[in-house]
Parts: sequence; C-alpha cells; structure tokens
Amino acid sequence: MKRQAVKEPIIRYTELERKGLVEKLHPGDDVLRLLQQRGFIYVEGKISAPQFVLLKALEANGIEYQLKSFGFDDGHPNPEIEISLPHFIDDRVLLPDGTRGGREIRMPQPTYRTFIYDTPYSVVKKRNAFLHTDERGALTQVLTTCGFVAYRGSVPLSFLQRLTRNGFELAMRSYHEDGIEYEIQLHGFIDDREQAD
Repeated sequence: MKRQAVKEPIIRYTELERKGLVEKLHPGDDVLRLLQQRGFIYVEGKISAPQFVLLKALEANGIEYQLKSFGFDDGHPNPEIEISLPHFIDDRVLLPDGTRGGREIRMPQPTYRTFIYDTPYSVVKKRNAFLHTDERGALTQVLTTCGFVAYRGSVPLSFLQRLTRNGFELAMRSYHEDGIEYEIQLHGFIDDREQAD
C-alpha cells in the first residue's frame, strides 16, 4: 500500500509488548486516547459499530490509520480487528530470513475459490480503471476480482462487515489527501508502488 504521512516518532509492536501495552481493550476504555498514545490497538470480534465510531473520530481529527480484520485460527480463537497509526511498525513475527515483520492477512476462510492475485498494481491499473471507484456498488466485484480497490467517500462499513462475515481477512488504509480515500486489499495482492514499512 502507499505510504501514509508519519507525523510521530516510530513505535514498534515489540516495544509495546515489552511495556505490557498490547492487551485487548475492554468496555469503557477510551479507545481513541489509547490509540493515540500507543499507535496500535486491537479488539476481539468482527467490524461493528464501536469500531466505526472510532474510525469516524480519527477522520474528524484528520488522522490517517490502518485497519486489519483477521479471522480465527489455532493461535487466535476469536476474530480480531487491529487498528494502527502510520508511525506504528508491526515487528512481532520473526521471518525465515531473520528479519521481523507483521501479522499478515490470509486467504479467505473458507476458500470459496482459489484467490490468486499474481498481477501487480501497475499492470492491473493499466487495464482496469475501476481499481479506484466512487461507486459503492462496485467495491465487492473489483476487490474480489483484483484483490485491491480504492474508494473515495464515507467509511464503507456495511461492505466491510459483509466481507468479514463471508470469511475474508483484509487490510484497509485511509488517506487524507484531497478528501478521504480508502485502499482495501486482500491476501496475495502485489502492490508495486512505494511500499510501507
């Protein structure tokens, strides 16, 4: 995905973990304040109204963010939503090459068909102008066909809820350039534009 504007000192997942600041949130927590302090929060469950309220509060304050929606697996018995700010770097996973990376979204669970997005952004964009759309009705078709869609408008909450109900894990970023734009991508999509950390 494109880089977001980093306006705060970098903070890493491992730093938060060392300080005991990655515990899940509880009812009554001031999630906006905690997210601004830590740069990262997670909540159990699928995307719902409380997260929508938080995203709208971030946008009202001109704050760009990233959202990842995960299903469940052996290590994570419940679906989770992770929300982070541009200065947060996820380094919780030790990769085979010895570097550290973040928790990655997976193939749709259950897999209804083989989703393989082996064509990078630059190639898809040349032959599909609808990678960027203002039409809410086109989001599902473009995203499941290409593995990526950019949308300008309000937070597409019902669209995100429908995807997660159908077993899709996803990543979404907001950008505040010339209005608010959202980029949403699925597992395996190759974004060959400037990569984020």
